[in-house]
Amino acid sequence: MPSSYSVGSYSAYSVCYTDTCGNSLSNQLYAWGSNSTLQLGIDSTGKLYGSNIPTKVIGMNNVKFYTCGYYMAAIKHDNTGWIWGTSGSIIIAKPLKVVDDVKHADAGIYGVHFVHNNGEVSSMSSNLYGECGNGKRNLITSPINFTPIKMSNIKNAVRIASTLTANIILLKDGSLMSVGMNDSGILGIGRSEDTLIRSIPVPVQNISKVVDIKSNTYSIIALDSIGDVYTWGNTNDIGTFSMQSKKLNKPTKITQLKDIVAISGTNDGYHFLALDSKQDVYAWGYNSFGQLGNGNKIWQASPIKVASGVIDIMAGELFSYIVKADGSLWCSGTSDPTPNGISSIWLNLKDTMRTSFTKLSPEKFFGCPAVFPMISQVQVEDSFCRSNIIVNMLGGRPPYLFNIGNGNQSSNVFRNISNGKYTITITDAKGCMITENVDVNNKLNVSPTFDTIPPICEAISVSPLPQKSKNGITGTWSPSYDNSQSKKYVFIPDSALCFDSVQLKVDIIPLVTPEFDSIPELCENHAINPLPANSKNGITGKWNEVFDPTVSKTYIYS
Repeated sequence: MPSSYSVGSYSAYSVCYTDTCGNSLSNQLYAWGSNSTLQLGIDSTGKLYGSNIPTKVIGMNNVKFYTCGYYMAAIKHDNTGWIWGTSGSIIIAKPLKVVDDVKHADAGIYGVHFVHNNGEVSSMSSNLYGECGNGKRNLITSPINFTPIKMSNIKNAVRIASTLTANIILLKDGSLMSVGMNDSGILGIGRSEDTLIRSIPVPVQNISKVVDIKSNTYSIIALDSIGDVYTWGNTNDIGTFSMQSKKLNKPTKITQLKDIVAISGTNDGYHFLALDSKQDVYAWGYNSFGQLGNGNKIWQASPIKVASGVIDIMAGELFSYIVKADGSLWCSGTSDPTPNGISSIWLNLKDTMRTSFTKLSPEKFFGCPAVFPMISQVQVEDSFCRSNIIVNMLGGRPPYLFNIGNGNQSSNVFRNISNGKYTITITDAKGCMITENVDVNNKLNVSPTFDTIPPICEAISVSPLPQKSKNGITGTWSPSYDNSQSKKYVFIPDSALCFDSVQLKVDIIPLVTPEFDSIPELCENHAINPLPANSKNGITGKWNEVFDPTVSKTYIYS
């Protein structure tokens, strides 16, 4: 939630904070619009059709995250997960605590799915399509299960997105898993059978380094770390431009979108929004109610620019909200078509259909300052050797400053980071500040290994230092080999960013001169060899010539 707003199919939400940075634990969640599935949580009797004005959600203070489908879910600052709403015979008119220790959620049509702080996923859902991922499914439509169902084989999830029949799970390493029924190829596994069931999560193909995922009823969009957007599922709803098939069974890049920083969709809707780094908004998909905001009601296959100067986007089912850089809230589309007169998403404006984004005045209803809570998503991207840390900002007021401990920088990417634990501080233009703790553990960041070099005689001038380590890393030594003294040498890998430098010591045995007593003059033809085999100081060796008693000469001992 880059701003304090969020939307569902026919409803909208906002948190009223007590501080301008949105960091206070003391806040209150408000809701307005349709209450057709009791998604507002403002009436414990379950009889209220809706509300045209923001109304307090029962018991929902100290909230840090909220999401809406037919059900509604929220996470409080104590990491407890809450749900309310209805889909079928089960009615939860006011918020009910269901799980602990959670960090993310997605509320869908048939239930709510939570991501826990330990990376596991649990669901309160009907499990009609095996979407809970526990290896089972209910073969008939059944009420929501209030006992959390743990998803199998998921240990490092960070986000989840729900469609009508499936769940897509974003893992910490930027890869995706999917589970449920493959309606329109939504599992992203390269198969097109609509009734194919995968009740245990399976890897999504053809995509990596994902930082965010969003869904609508039959399709998915995924944003990667370089700002590209991929899509798959029912392309009749979302458009695939020049492609012939109405379905995509694995992720395919949307080539019209570049440098995207945020994406939005709702799991009972049929359109998407995307926001780029220049604060331009693009929209595509179903548009019969003017929800794209492009001035007409024509279905749009390709992303088109619909607004500029925007910092937040929210795609509902029949309408869209955007927040501009000055903090103003704008809307296009329509409220719940049920003619009850008390389910408007237009706040101060007349409840009618509008096909272009129109400014609202939420300040007339809220007695608290407009805030833009700073929400960040951190991704560690391992290259062959070092890692890059990417901080994607979803809130606050740009521009931002990022600091990993060596001064502020405007870039949100820290490159060539070695293994270790880091704390990143992010400050926005209003001076609001948050921190992110990051653990970098790149398994490819290794050290060269060498055998110990035995002591070497000073007289040997050939370097004993190998140019390749035992584990195959090439490099050079510094300083150059010196056979005159013992010293430590540093091995610098050729791929200096990939491998750590290491030290290796070479011990030099100094040269020792053999010592002999002087040999007195000898008579010619002296019969006994006067040249000793060993020196006085214990050095063994040999003389360069055999003793010749007939002539005086110099002999060399080595």
